[in-house]
Amino acid sequence: ARLREAREAAAARGDVEAAREGDDDDEEDDEEEPGFRSDDDGEDEDEGGFVGTYDACDTCEACALGDAPDGVALNAPTKKTKRKVHCKTCYGCNVLIGRMEQRATFRDDAVDVLHGASGAPVWKGKIMDGDFFGGGGDGENGEVLDVFVKAWCGVRGDYKRLIWTKDTVSETCKDRVTSHPTFTKGPFCSAQRGMAKRTFCNGAFLGALDKISHEAGLSDVIPRAKYMRAKTFAPWDEGKETSSGVKQDMDVMVFGAAPGVGFESLGPRITPTLLELLRKIDPDRILKLALFDLLTSQGDRHGQNIFITEDGLIHGIDNESSMRNQLNSMLIPGGQKFETYRVGFIHTVCSLRNNCDTARPSPSTLGAMLDYRCYVDGGSIGKKYPKQFEEFLRKVDAMEEEEVYEYFGMATPEFATKFKARVHDLLDLGFERTAKKLYAGMLPGDGRFGNFQYVIQPPCCGPSMCKLDIIGFSQEESQSCIHSCDVPIDPDFVGANTPNASNASAAANVGGIDPTPSAELTSSPPPSLSTAFRDDAIAALKSKIDDLTKTLEKLRQVDDTIEKS
Repeated sequence: ARLREAREAAAARGDVEAAREGDDDDEEDDEEEPGFRSDDDGEDEDEGGFVGTYDACDTCEACALGDAPDGVALNAPTKKTKRKVHCKTCYGCNVLIGRMEQRATFRDDAVDVLHGASGAPVWKGKIMDGDFFGGGGDGENGEVLDVFVKAWCGVRGDYKRLIWTKDTVSETCKDRVTSHPTFTKGPFCSAQRGMAKRTFCNGAFLGALDKISHEAGLSDVIPRAKYMRAKTFAPWDEGKETSSGVKQDMDVMVFGAAPGVGFESLGPRITPTLLELLRKIDPDRILKLALFDLLTSQGDRHGQNIFITEDGLIHGIDNESSMRNQLNSMLIPGGQKFETYRVGFIHTVCSLRNNCDTARPSPSTLGAMLDYRCYVDGGSIGKKYPKQFEEFLRKVDAMEEEEVYEYFGMATPEFATKFKARVHDLLDLGFERTAKKLYAGMLPGDGRFGNFQYVIQPPCCGPSMCKLDIIGFSQEESQSCIHSCDVPIDPDFVGANTPNASNASAAANVGGIDPTPSAELTSSPPPSLSTAFRDDAIAALKSKIDDLTKTLEKLRQVDDTIEKS
């Protein structure tokens, strides 16, 4: 096993001699070589142990980027046979993919690596910098970059996104749109959700987001993304899976790697050490990430979609739920993601337990401490935008909707219309009032899970400003904040989200360092299910019961028939 790992690593970096070290022992190794499925259902054994190219090999344990160096002996058969050709080492992949780790080390502690909830496989990968926006490196020297690779479908070999589950990724994609249509003639990609089991629409959607972030000067907090055709092999998985080393020719999104771990991996409780980590975050990066989330109307910016390093460097990832004129970011108060960290998931989404009449708010957790107001000067952004960002807004504002659609290659004209309107609002209303306008168009939170809006409370930037879920703080430390405990309250932002986007300031939410919930912990009123939603839920439940009753009766009839026979 150690030899195999060494050879795989050597092949990845192009060290052919090291990659072939130990080939004299191949006869002994071949006795334990796992079988691979062939076109005739295993009647023939597969040929294995070769060094070949992407085109020649059907399965491969370790592939290298680019062509084989001069002097490398390629011995894999190049003519098609009934037998699958299995290679120990192969050349010619344009991207390498491997499974994500389950655990990572952060500040000497082991933390979970969160894999997201979309159901799409995400791999850690490598790519030549010349194939990825120049990579910021010297493409002529062939620098290898660390990346993340994501696919939604089209993965061969019954690939399991999580190796310990039975669920496999679809080998086919449901593409209805395969090229970019004109502004006035479809078919267009769906505007309901950015992602699905399709490829072109996902690529157009994320490609537009990448161009927006890059031209707006925000790509240092939003890793670059590129839609491309990947010629690679599935992770080897020790040869134990049906997908082990299977050749792949699929459409993927390649993302620049975000260093660190998911913010949510740090846990909910706030310690003095974690408060010190928050102080290391560059306020400009929080500003840029908040600007990106509002500009693109992010609807899923939670703690798994923000990465942080031990030095406080943050990035936003997984930006797929966006461009729908709904705002749901843990950085910007007023949406469900932020409210969940502020008063607790059980209270915010009480309908899941049907306890909206009794659920009480809990102390704010670590996620609520990413409130952008705790980092920017004066506790608000207004129209104080970075120069490149403001120039970008003015450029887009001067465009016609069709120009916006074509220039960014957007997935649907609807995105262009809403995006241009949001750009205009940012110039005309400023950051906070644009956010309020978005929230005013959303339903108030009523206990359901989703994109809902909530009354905006004053900022909480430390234990002395509100009730926080803290541990290990001395009395002196409990009086500290991320930067300042004297954050001005913006009366146009705090309060209910009414259509005029201008409200009086709400009362301060002060609770000291006592981590127990109390009546002083103000929030939006405890949510309760609306009558209409409750009636719909009851009707749906009754319908389900009727269907199950009919199914049960059919099963009884079958059982009686079997018994009689």
